[in-house]
Amino acid sequence: AAGDVSDSASEAERSLLDGDENFYGNGGEVSDDGTRYNTIYNNIDLWKELSWSERAAIFNVWFLSSSGACCFALVYSLRHLATGQPIFVDPVDHAFLGVAALLSFVSLGQYLMFNARLYALISTLQLATPRVAMFLLGVLPFFLGYALLGLVLFGDTSSLFGTFSETTQTLFAVINGDSVLSTFQDLSFSSIGDPYLYVLSFVFTYTVLLTIIAIVEEAFFSSAEDSQAAVPA
Repeated sequence: AAGDVSDSASEAERSLLDGDENFYGNGGEVSDDGTRYNTIYNNIDLWKELSWSERAAIFNVWFLSSSGACCFALVYSLRHLATGQPIFVDPVDHAFLGVAALLSFVSLGQYLMFNARLYALISTLQLATPRVAMFLLGVLPFFLGYALLGLVLFGDTSSLFGTFSETTQTLFAVINGDSVLSTFQDLSFSSIGDPYLYVLSFVFTYTVLLTIIAIVEEAFFSSAEDSQAAVPA
């Protein structure tokens, strides 16, 4: 399916750039008044017919990351030259320089695509990220509801559930196996503290996390199979 989307997007991209007469419909014919049909409107119609995944496949992610790195570095340089402040003083400058460095190193990933083993992480993320995002979107209402339940039950007696932000942080830590025992001890004053955490572990740790792992594993093996199929015999 991923190959079909990529092929469709590549075909659409070639049509948009080269002016394929099969896509324009008019075939580049000349009208009665001697003027060529305006293919811009045909390009717009073709663009509207593409799905979001096909549109995203047209754009080069590596070009966007490299351009973003250059833009953030440029903004940081201009701010530093304009203010004359020493380096690493303004927190905003920290953010611009940090993001520029991050995107610069991320853009190096494009040179790994020629080796399937080195490119395994990126190809796996490309397949798994949309699926994991959709799955987490379905899980989000249950997590927020469970967090609100913990806030109402233990917010006035436990510092770990004092605010909604603290509650979500505590639940996230428990789900990922961090501070589990200390959280049980902190809720030992309540008779429903232990059942609350037991249900949390069963639903989110043993079900949600393992499902995410299964999705990522499936994406990894799918990308590996696609890489092997692309290698000429």
